Amino acid sequence: METSCNDSLLDGGNAYYDVFLKISIGTMCTLSAFGSSLIILTFILFKDIRTIPRQLLFNLSIADLLTALSNFSGIFTNFDKYLNYCLVPLEDQNAGIQSACIAQAATGQLTTNSSILWTICIAFYMLIIIVFQKESIAKKLLPLYYILSWGLPFAVTVWFSFVGYLGYDPETTPGWCGIVGSKLITDGNFTHKEKLVFPVVIGYTGFVYAAFFLLPIMYIVIRCHIKILFKRRPDGKMRIHLQAESKSTDLKMIFIPLIFIFIRVWSLVVDSFDYYVDRDLKYKFKNSTVGAIFVLAKGLGDSSQGFANAILFIGFTQAVRWKLWRPTQRAYKRYCRCCRHNRDELMMSRVTEATPLITDDSTGTVYATENINDSCYEANKSFAQ
Repeated sequence: METSCNDSLLDGGNAYYDVFLKISIGTMCTLSAFGSSLIILTFILFKDIRTIPRQLLFNLSIADLLTALSNFSGIFTNFDKYLNYCLVPLEDQNAGIQSACIAQAATGQLTTNSSILWTICIAFYMLIIIVFQKESIAKKLLPLYYILSWGLPFAVTVWFSFVGYLGYDPETTPGWCGIVGSKLITDGNFTHKEKLVFPVVIGYTGFVYAAFFLLPIMYIVIRCHIKILFKRRPDGKMRIHLQAESKSTDLKMIFIPLIFIFIRVWSLVVDSFDYYVDRDLKYKFKNSTVGAIFVLAKGLGDSSQGFANAILFIGFTQAVRWKLWRPTQRAYKRYCRCCRHNRDELMMSRVTEATPLITDDSTGTVYATENINDSCYEANKSFAQ
C-alpha cells in the first residue's frame, strides 16, 4: 500500500529543527502556564480584586493554563513517532497511543476555543459597562458567558470525538494532536488523502475569524468612548490623574486585539496553505524556510495566550502589580534582616572564641569578655547599618 507523505510537517528530515521546535514551544507553554497560574492565584488570594471582569479573566486563564499543559504534553509525547502514517502503517499503530492522542486533542480543542470565546466575552462585557453603562444587564448575561464559552466548545469537542475528527495529522500540526484535517482514502494499492475543510472551520478557524472581526470593532468603540469622556472632564489635578489612567487604559485597548491577532494569525496562514491552496504551492511552502518559520510561529502563538494575558493584566495593571510586589518586598526585607542578624552573631562568636579573657599586664587585672562582646556587637551593628 502506498501513501503520499510529502506534506508532513515533522517528517524527520531535519532532526535539529524538530528539537528546536519542541524546545521553543515547550518554553512558551511553560511561560504561558506560569502567567495563567499567576492570574489565577491573584484572583484567589486578593478578595478586593474579585470583580466581574477579573472573574471572566479567571475563566480565561483556566482555559489558557489547560491549553498550555495540553500542548506541552503533546509536543513532548512525540505522537509523530507512533501515529504518523508515513512512518508507522495504520494497522501497526498502538491503540493506547491513539486514545491518549484523542484525549490530548479533545483537551486542547476544548480549551483553545474556550479561550477565544472568553476573550470575546470580556470585550463584550466591557462594551456594555463602559459604552452603554448597563451594569445590571451585564451581570444578567454572566451565565450566558459560561454557557457560550464552556458549553459550546464542550459540545463541539464531544461531537468531534464521536465522529472521528480528532487525532494526529502530520500535515496540520506542529507536534501535538488536534483536528484531523484529512482522511485516508484507499483506492486499490494506492492511498491518497482527502481534505476535510468542514471540521477545521467549525472546530477552530471559525472561532478565530469571529474574534478577528469582533475584537477590533469592540475595542475601537470602547477606546473612542473613553476619549470622549476624558475630554468632558474638568481641568486641574483631577484631570492630570485621569490623563495617566486614560493613557494606561488606552494602551490596553490597543494591545489586546493586536496581541490576539498577532498570536493567532500564524495558524490561520498555515491552515490556509493546508486547505485552500494548490497542492504544488502547498508543497513548496511546507518545504521552504518561510514555511518552517510559520510552523514554529503557529506552535508558539497557539501556546502563548496565557503569557500575553499575564503581561497585559498583571504587568500593565498597577494595582495588581503592587499587590504582588509588596509581599515580595516584605519577604526580602525580612530575609535581609535575618541574614544581617546571623552575620552579627557569627562575628560575635568569633571574637569570643579568639579572646576568652583579656589581662592588663601592667595591673594584672582580668577584664570580662561580656563588655568587650557588647562593644563588638554595637560596632558590628553600626557597620552593618
